[in-house]
Amino acid sequence: MKKLIIGKLFILLLATPLFAADEDTANSSTNEQSNNEQSESENADKSADQQTPQTRVLPDPHKQQQLDIANLLKGSLTEIIELNAQEESFNLYVLAADEKEPLGNVLFFADPRTHSDWPISLSPLRVGLSHYKWQTAVMTMPAIQLPKIPERSPIPTTPEDSGTDDTNTQTQEQENTENNQVTTDSEANANQETQDSAVPNNEIIMARAKASIAKLNETSDVTILIGIGQGATWAVDFATTLGDADKEKARLILINAKQSPDTSAKDLNQMISQLKIGTYDIYSAHNKNSPEINQPLARKRAANQSDIENYKQIKAPNSAWKKQGNEWLYRKVLGVIKTNIAAQLEEEALEKMKPKPAEKTNQKPGA
Repeated sequence: MKKLIIGKLFILLLATPLFAADEDTANSSTNEQSNNEQSESENADKSADQQTPQTRVLPDPHKQQQLDIANLLKGSLTEIIELNAQEESFNLYVLAADEKEPLGNVLFFADPRTHSDWPISLSPLRVGLSHYKWQTAVMTMPAIQLPKIPERSPIPTTPEDSGTDDTNTQTQEQENTENNQVTTDSEANANQETQDSAVPNNEIIMARAKASIAKLNETSDVTILIGIGQGATWAVDFATTLGDADKEKARLILINAKQSPDTSAKDLNQMISQLKIGTYDIYSAHNKNSPEINQPLARKRAANQSDIENYKQIKAPNSAWKKQGNEWLYRKVLGVIKTNIAAQLEEEALEKMKPKPAEKTNQKPGA
């Protein structure tokens, strides 16, 4: 009997490690299955993420440039005034005249390809004219709105049956190309939708100019509009919107005028034919060997067909639009303002101050 009991205990002791090993094997198998399922789930999520097009937020260099200029002008004599137009804020950089009572205001329309304190042409004029009794101001311009980007055509693929490995490789490359194409097209569409939904630049610039003039009129209601490069397109556009009362105290100066490529910009020559205020056009001679139209001559013809009482073109050397030409341009613009605009405005003001002659009344003889 004792031998039988001892034999059973011996068998149980031998079987226990086997049961434990089976249990460990079962647990290990369950863990491996769970890990495999989790890994497959993660791979599926990654694959889904890779197929979903990611729209990147592209940097705005134009906006960053405006911020840099504002930071640069802080602490200088230039006053940075924040105004609002078309539910957007913009900066007006105002440099007060050295005299207590300025002769008037000079509002610059900068070339959108540059910035509000461009060292060629713009900055020397806005600083220099402030020393001669003129308050100068430059408003920030929006980025140019260019024509729509044409839609991309799909990339043609010609897979070749060169074996299982090659086929798999080509399939993988094709999938990657399609994913990249979807992402690129998604970014382009997002940018295009933003551009399509944006307010046209002609409305933005006209609203900014109107708000700027209203602010400057707190000091003086005499205004000289100066358009530089492509900014001349917008200066002329705004000049055509002035009312009769504003036209009497406004003058226009164009410096190296260029047609803006903006989608909302009107034709420069056509707008010049609609001008009714005194205009001074500083230009470079046309290259006779160039196949392009002689733009200064085209502007002059348009002015001859308009109601402008005074339109004068001033020929400038080609160096006038370079840094070494800053001094020449500054003196020429100052001379135009002194001998033409300021003198004419002063004469008109004195004429209005003269008392009107008494009206004659018909009286009977002997009365």
